[in-house]
Amino acid sequence: MKSLNQNNKICIIDHAGHTSQFDLAITLARNNYNVIFAYTKNLSTPNANFKKHKNLQIVPIELGKNFNKYNYFIRVVDEIRLGFLQVKLIKKTMPFIVQSANNPLLSQFLLAIYCKFKKILFINWITDLLGVGIKKTLKRKNFLLSFFVGGFFLLLEKICARISNWNITIAYKFEEYLRTQNIKKITTILNWAPIRFEKKIRTSFFQLNKLDDKKILLFSGTLGKKHSTEILFNISKNLSDEYFLVVITNPEIVDKLNSDAKSQKLSQISFYPFQPAEEIPYIFKRAYLLINILNDDSNFSVPSKVLSYIVAARPIFLVMPEDNEISQMVIKNDLGVVADFKNTESFFQSLQDLLLDNELRNVYIKNCEIFSENNFSSQDKMKEFLNLYSKILSQY
Repeated sequence: MKSLNQNNKICIIDHAGHTSQFDLAITLARNNYNVIFAYTKNLSTPNANFKKHKNLQIVPIELGKNFNKYNYFIRVVDEIRLGFLQVKLIKKTMPFIVQSANNPLLSQFLLAIYCKFKKILFINWITDLLGVGIKKTLKRKNFLLSFFVGGFFLLLEKICARISNWNITIAYKFEEYLRTQNIKKITTILNWAPIRFEKKIRTSFFQLNKLDDKKILLFSGTLGKKHSTEILFNISKNLSDEYFLVVITNPEIVDKLNSDAKSQKLSQISFYPFQPAEEIPYIFKRAYLLINILNDDSNFSVPSKVLSYIVAARPIFLVMPEDNEISQMVIKNDLGVVADFKNTESFFQSLQDLLLDNELRNVYIKNCEIFSENNFSSQDKMKEFLNLYSKILSQY
């Protein structure tokens, strides 16, 4: 039976260098584990605010150009190239455990195959069911594309799960689905957001953009196929002058969206490129209201950004299906409002209540503070992962 000790290398790969994945890496390092944290450098999304530690090696994986998300052919080529670069890193460092999250499916497949061949323990950290999402998205456009291309990625996702030594999901619905596909080696560890705020909140973003005198409604995140700018435009149309909707998103679409807003004569909304990771918590903390949006068929996606909203302890307004796992978390713990955009009257009434009812807002703020303190401890999360590593190793 293998066992993990502090001399063994643990390699955590996260495509976008997300905050929670890096938090696990830095917490393991601070507890004297030897950790490699690798991420893709050529992305437009912000990485975590990386901190140095003697036990932590941070490795940016260079594609030599920006990762292309919008041209399908180029994206496939980029995913394959990325997979080979990740394999090259594993070949060079030969870690004891490889744990990979948020990776494109083709990259993840190449990584999993290599680790299996080299008998390196591979943990497939599933933060989205990408194959399911691709198939659903393509089905809306073209049945044949959905059947062949969507079917291919769905199959790839299942193969990755089957050849991995273990699978970690961040949502119980993901686990339920995978078990229906006869995948048995699964554990759910709910995602989290690190609690790190300095006492003095920086507000340079709002000062620089002359928004200091406004009550800010904020959406932050990728505006891709799961999200709807139409909803954001409609929210802005219904705001009085004291409010302003700030959207922080993909830099490559900011100019077009600002142009669209201008052509519709919308003066209460503006789009900005992603901001530096170290400033994001303070931007969230300064907001009057935090917004997240998912389309109706996005139940196999968990918007982890909402966890950072909870840590910021601001009222939360979610436009997404009630049965989404994040929606259920917000509803059950009374952290904010989950609204249905299809019911227009109810939607805007819920928004107005949240903007105007200070007693209600204070309840949500207090509940967010309590929830994050009780559920987002970095040390507790590290113990969950170490216990899981021991369980996995006992079987090999």
